[in-house]
Amino acid sequence: MYRSEGRKLRNLGASGALAIGLIAGGVGIASATTSSTAASHTVAKTTAPPLVDGHHGQNGAHGVVSALSATSLTITNLDATTRTFSLTPATTVEKSGAPANMSDLAVGDRVDVRASDTTATVASDIEIDVPRVAGQVISVNGSTIVLSDAQGFYRTLSVDSSTVFTNAVGTPAT
Repeated sequence: MYRSEGRKLRNLGASGALAIGLIAGGVGIASATTSSTAASHTVAKTTAPPLVDGHHGQNGAHGVVSALSATSLTITNLDATTRTFSLTPATTVEKSGAPANMSDLAVGDRVDVRASDTTATVASDIEIDVPRVAGQVISVNGSTIVLSDAQGFYRTLSVDSSTVFTNAVGTPAT
């Protein structure tokens, strides 16, 4: 009789320990879920910092050229706001790391603009961002090329006579 009561107590003790372990584990999961949810709410409420980096500085901007004249350049930023900069004879233009001309700028170009140190609305330097993509050619069909990039995503490109191809070491390829 004592043996069966002893087994019952051991089984009851083991069941109790298991229940306590499950409850503690459940609380841990609930805590993790609560923390994760709280963190995602915080991220959702956080506003993005202004687009500022070492290239275009505090008074510069990055965006797409939405208007262009001989004396001014308007760009639309990622947040859909626009900034207009005056162009002067001292304004320099660069494309692919080489000096370029104002005539190389066009509406629709993605650019980085660095404002003058003395006047935030005057463009000092403009860099035309040249789109680039790299990967392994999967297929070619006329002027459409499909690439697999380094992350394994497929990129479909429409190319024309102005498209420049380079190999892995950066020399011209055909």
